[in-house]
This record gives sequence, structure tokens and C-alpha cells, in this order.
Amino acid sequence: MRQRDREAGRGLGRMRRGLLYDSDEEDEERPARKRRQVERATEDGEEDEEMIESIENLEDLKGHSVREWVSMAGPRLEIHHRFKNFLRTHVDSHGHNVFKERISDMCKENRESLVVNYEDLAAREHVLAYFLPEAPAELLQIFDEAALEVVLAMYPKYDRITNHIHVRISHLPLVEELRSLR
Repeated sequence: MRQRDREAGRGLGRMRRGLLYDSDEEDEERPARKRRQVERATEDGEEDEEMIESIENLEDLKGHSVREWVSMAGPRLEIHHRFKNFLRTHVDSHGHNVFKERISDMCKENRESLVVNYEDLAAREHVLAYFLPEAPAELLQIFDEAALEVVLAMYPKYDRITNHIHVRISHLPLVEELRSLR
């Protein structure tokens, strides 16, 4: 067995030597793996293509209304990612992570509402700020889902307290009647 191990390139450990750098076998498998992924994506239809498609230019509505656009899987996913990134990376003028502190305070008090200043959102993610008054119900739902993921990443057991996080927008320059938001 030792001779077989030596021939296979195994040393004292159980792994083959050079395993981290040996990519000959991986190179042979990659085209087949990619081909299978492409085949699966095309079999499932247009909805999956839309989901997989990267949305670099979220502003391009492609002839859809804002409500229709944010309801589609691709743009919805991009909005979700951008808002999560906003929550994770937004800092104030002193360099403090604003939402890390707000989420921490929210969780200490067992609350489920996270307040986001519209002006901060508009400064960092102007597209999301533009979409918000046009499709508030749809965007707030996406924001809630993204905020829940960020909270659970920071506090994994917070789902025992609540299963929902509600994003509240403050300093919104528009005045909407509550009935119109339903």
C-alpha cells in the first residue's frame, strides 16, 4: 500500500501531493460541468434565463413600467443585492457603519423595524431611490427580504425573535396618502 501511495504522490498525509495546484483533472471536468449548467438553464425556460441574467444597467426598463420591471426576477434580484450592499457598506461622515449600529440597536430591543433615510439611499443608490416612489409596495417587500438576510447574517438566531424585518423609509420628499400604498 505504501508503494501505491508513493506512486500516487501521497506523502505522510492523506492528500495527494500537489492537490492544491494540480488542475489537470479539473480542466477536463469544467467544460462538461459548464455544458450541463447551460443545458439546465435552457431547459427550464425563459424565467430562469431572466433570473440568471446579470442586470448591469438597472435603469434600462426595456419598455416596462417601473412596477412591472421590479417584479421581474432579474431586476428584483439586482435590487435585492444592491440594497443588501447598501445596508452593509453605508458609512456616515465620521466613517461609522450606520446600519450595523442601527441593526445592533434594533436587535438589542427586539424590534423588527429598520429605518432607512431616503436621502442616504438617494445619495448611494439613486436608482433604488427613483424606483421607490414609483413602486413602493414592491420595493419595500424586496427591502424587507434583504434586510432580514443582513440581520440574520449578523445575528443568526434572531429569527427566533421575529421572522420579518420591516424597512421604514424616513425623510421621503413625497407625500403619499396611506390608502394609495395598499
